[in-house]
Amino acid sequence: DGVGTFVDELGIIKYASNNVPRFDHDPTTGESLGLLIEESRTSQLPYSSDFTQGSWVPANAGATANQIVAPDGTTTADKISANATGAQDRYIRDDTSITNGVTYTQSVFVKAGEVTVFQIAPSTGFASKYQNFNLSTGQLGSGDVDGATITAYPNGWYRCTVTQVATLTASGRMVMGFVEAPTSGRISSLALNSGDGLYLWGAQLEVGSFATSYIPTSGNTVTRSADLAKITG
Repeated sequence: DGVGTFVDELGIIKYASNNVPRFDHDPTTGESLGLLIEESRTSQLPYSSDFTQGSWVPANAGATANQIVAPDGTTTADKISANATGAQDRYIRDDTSITNGVTYTQSVFVKAGEVTVFQIAPSTGFASKYQNFNLSTGQLGSGDVDGATITAYPNGWYRCTVTQVATLTASGRMVMGFVEAPTSGRISSLALNSGDGLYLWGAQLEVGSFATSYIPTSGNTVTRSADLAKITG
């Protein structure tokens, strides 16, 4: 029930409606992974791909909508960029309700622009840990989160994920920003020219120890019901 997504043989994210099987593929090799069967998950971020909306709060940065082609083949990926020349902390965040002791996974699709190192750094309610992602090599950088992955998609895109256990019942901050090097610590002052940045699409926060398939949202949280597979006849 609801809209589900899967990866086709070309590595493109596709959408399937109710009662349509999802045959998934490896986004890098195109290898068939068979029928995708997932548990129910809810994406808690109300705007998964429109970072110009008010729920996303920028710091020393701005979001420009629909700049390049996204992993689903539409021109809906936004650019997050420095709003002035100079050295400043630069990030964007979404605050959402979290519960102490619950495991959450935050994910987002990222593509390098002038900035080539990306960081996910959940703060309030998450013990202020962080994880760096090298968008030039597709490798994890330094970090101290409970778990992290980086997965290559076509056209220079990567899906970056971070898993952490909440340490407070609070309005948790889902922070994503720029750092200088894969070995950098938490988001710190970075010298950039105005307009320098990178591209984001498909942000997601879900309860669970791993990221599931992308759940699009546009103004509200969205729940993808569990897959129920059967053969008759």
